[in-house]
Amino acid sequence: MFHKILIANRGEIALRILRTCREMGIRTVVAHSQADTGSLPVRLADESICIGPAEARASYLNIPSIISAASITDSEAIHPGYGLLSENAAFAEICRACGITFIGPSPEAIRLMGDKAQAREMAKRIRDVDFGLLVAVAYMGNMVWASGLSSSIALASATSGSALNIIEKVTGRTAGLNETIFTAYNLVPTILVFCLIPYGPPPTFVVTHTNVGLLLILALTSTGVYGIILGGWASNNKYSLMGGLRSAAQMVSYEVPFGLSIVGVLMLCGSFDLVHIVNYQAHHVWNLFPQIIAAFIFLVAMNAENNRTPFDLPEAESELVAGFHTEYSSFKFAMFFIAEYTSMITVSCLCSILFFGGWLSPFPTSWLFTHYLPSAILISFGLWVIWDGIRYETIFGRIVLPGLGAAITALGVVFVLLPNVNEFIQGPFWLLSKIFVFLFVYVWMRGTLPRFRYDQLMAFGWKLLLPLSIVNVIVTSFVILAKMQWWGAK
Repeated sequence: MFHKILIANRGEIALRILRTCREMGIRTVVAHSQADTGSLPVRLADESICIGPAEARASYLNIPSIISAASITDSEAIHPGYGLLSENAAFAEICRACGITFIGPSPEAIRLMGDKAQAREMAKRIRDVDFGLLVAVAYMGNMVWASGLSSSIALASATSGSALNIIEKVTGRTAGLNETIFTAYNLVPTILVFCLIPYGPPPTFVVTHTNVGLLLILALTSTGVYGIILGGWASNNKYSLMGGLRSAAQMVSYEVPFGLSIVGVLMLCGSFDLVHIVNYQAHHVWNLFPQIIAAFIFLVAMNAENNRTPFDLPEAESELVAGFHTEYSSFKFAMFFIAEYTSMITVSCLCSILFFGGWLSPFPTSWLFTHYLPSAILISFGLWVIWDGIRYETIFGRIVLPGLGAAITALGVVFVLLPNVNEFIQGPFWLLSKIFVFLFVYVWMRGTLPRFRYDQLMAFGWKLLLPLSIVNVIVTSFVILAKMQWWGAK
């Protein structure tokens, strides 16, 4: 048993280690940066020592500073938590050389599991020797990677065979796991929504035309919260259940401003019919301009509804042990995330239709050259695929990719030569372009913004977005009423 350990981590991780050490009667020393001087772990620890400035590389990842802190405070062991230096084999070796116990795997184990090829070989050896363990070794085989589009197609072809392995692989189960339709509960409503979205001018590009289309879409998408709650409950795991409830609280909280942000658009257009909403914007300005505050609220709320960064606490792997889907693996796990990414496309369609003109072109109709943008994009993309295929390493790639590029280029040329076909694709082209822009923003935000704390997330929804959406509805109603009373507009 140790008498004193140094905690080389911060935040919730350090707090959990502190509580455990307190229950075991072990004294604790928290190594912290200058930015974390007043943090809760520092205040609760028996001792604390500053190891550097706020930047992680100069403090929490600075191995000499951490070793020196352990020596100064006479700590017998260092607990790295997880993340930071917990998977650094060199750090574990230095601790061993300095006579300090590293609380974690041995350097040999860290180095072995850090190399995927060696880890697979070890898993195979365990499988061949009967230890009473069920080990499934999944790998994608030997692959030679290229750059550009070729590598993406190679990855798709290589993983197509692995997809069946993912579906068929042994699913990790806990005692009492109730395998029901909960994993598909999120996915089915988001797929049904695509039947209600107009992809271009009616009737050709409208699958189901109803005057309450928007209302039906909101009703279907709002049922996704049940799949998350029931999926967490069916895991027979209290942490998963708590994760499901936490996720439900977030989704319900942001559904309120999400719905109120649409009210202003409905007041302007006077209909739940998505086709009518686009036609209204064709004769007026895009709803983005009179409803720019509502558009901002809608963009933020749709991020939170889809559990995307910075609102991805339902899936916060590093802080909250992944939440509601912790006990699911293989295809059941995939169902949750297929639903999430499908929902991203759904709300991108809605945002494009409600605020950005749907299938309408952003350019004036008098700018005839913009009608040939689909052809120009297809031809450019096709030529790039041909050039990328010619440089591909294998004969298969040198044959297939240039053929695919030639087909794409020929399609662009056909659109140029057949004006009627070119006009026919204008609506779907502009709607898809706007959808791709919103999907890019999704990915951009995920790689740019840090994750909110849970209290920040809830406060942002209830204290900022909700009052702002209510004010937007009130102002919109007064403006419409003023136009009717004073200018006689309808």
